[in-house]
Amino acid sequence: MRRISEDEAWTTAGDEEPPLLAKAEWDATQSAVALKRWPDFYVLGLSCDLDDRFELYAFDDQDAARQAYDERSALMQRTGRPFSD
Repeated sequence: MRRISEDEAWTTAGDEEPPLLAKAEWDATQSAVALKRWPDFYVLGLSCDLDDRFELYAFDDQDAARQAYDERSALMQRTGRPFSD
């Protein structure tokens, strides 16, 4: 897992919008966790509009990406935010 910039993500995305594999949202804090399949890796997106925070993480391994998605989604369900700090 490595943190990537939005520019880096879209530079490697190709011509098409990468397919969405999973998404969870929390309306009260306007938060979301999303997992997409980029051509060369998987991208986990975390956002919370209430905190004005957005982060992207790249994974080479689908299982690791899915596990991170599940963990952040569960955290968001417990706390209202997908961030642990």
